[in-house]
Amino acid sequence: NEFMAYPNPSKGNVNLLLFSETDTEATVTLSDITGKIIYSAKRELTAGKNELEFDFKVKTGVMLLQVTSPESDYGTSKIIFR
Repeated sequence: NEFMAYPNPSKGNVNLLLFSETDTEATVTLSDITGKIIYSAKRELTAGKNELEFDFKVKTGVMLLQVTSPESDYGTSKIIFR
């Protein structure tokens, strides 16, 4: 993965730490294990280190967090929500 999501497990608040090669706009998508999208939003990234904060209101369980931009697929991370 090219990003780190913490804390994991989470009670809803999730911090993302990622590095971007360029200034760009990334799409952050949270989906459940069946692939249903729970949350999707665009966030501006600057070249270098980026820290994004989210407060997800989701049910307990495992979710998949994906970050993509036109230049890069940062990967997918499994997050356990309590």
